[in-house]
Amino acid sequence: MTKPNILVRQIVEDPEDPEQLILDLGQELCDQMGWAEGDTLTWTDLKDGSWQLKKASQ
Repeated sequence: MTKPNILVRQIVEDPEDPEQLILDLGQELCDQMGWAEGDTLTWTDLKDGSWQLKKASQ
């Protein structure tokens, strides 16, 4: 069994709309995963305190 990659990011206020929050994944991670702005990502609760994030199939 492979060990999962763990990445910790902070949720911050949107500077353009402080009532909204942003999870900045970072360009390096997005490039590595093949994600781009506008992609739909799905969140899966792994029931152990962690979540899995994947690009939704189109």
